[in-house]
Amino acid sequence: TYRLSGAFARDISTAGSMSMYDRRSGRWWDFFLRESGLSEAQLGQVLPSGARVGAVTPEASRLCRIPEGTPVSLGGHDYPCTAFALGCVGPGSVFNVMGTFEMVVSFAESQPQIPEGWTLFSDCHCMPGRYSLGSEMLSGAQLEWYRQMLGGGGDPGFWARMDQAMRALRPSFEDDRRELFIPRLYGDFFPKMQAGTH
Repeated sequence: TYRLSGAFARDISTAGSMSMYDRRSGRWWDFFLRESGLSEAQLGQVLPSGARVGAVTPEASRLCRIPEGTPVSLGGHDYPCTAFALGCVGPGSVFNVMGTFEMVVSFAESQPQIPEGWTLFSDCHCMPGRYSLGSEMLSGAQLEWYRQMLGGGGDPGFWARMDQAMRALRPSFEDDRRELFIPRLYGDFFPKMQAGTH
């Protein structure tokens, strides 16, 4: 937003995911500011997702070819915005997303209490007054590790050959000799972190 409009701000879903924002007070953590030497001005004003913060400046218009004066609004953190688009905004909504990480997330109207020692996370939703509670594990990164271990390198035909090889094994749910890939590259994530398990 700063480069487009000159306004330095961030939305609540992004701020809330940074572990530097106190959701209860609606301000950046005093402890973090004190220890880091940063100021609230440097971190930016926290506003609701979608808030208009300004307009495209003449300089930004020249560089980006976006018409001067075009409104500039805040976006949001990736998975809360996706959840919002899918209607996952309140109790009973469960959201599963898979990319580099896989996350299973539910949503609530009050800040969740996470049991001590559990490896869950909570973020501010981009929907005002909503919060997430979720768990995550490696996903796409596991497939990349698997490919490297099997010598796939940068070979574009690797997955096609792997699929062909797996089909030749003709696995089935009745067959006791199924191929399974369940790595724990960083240990168990849920419900409690156990770094030593692989």
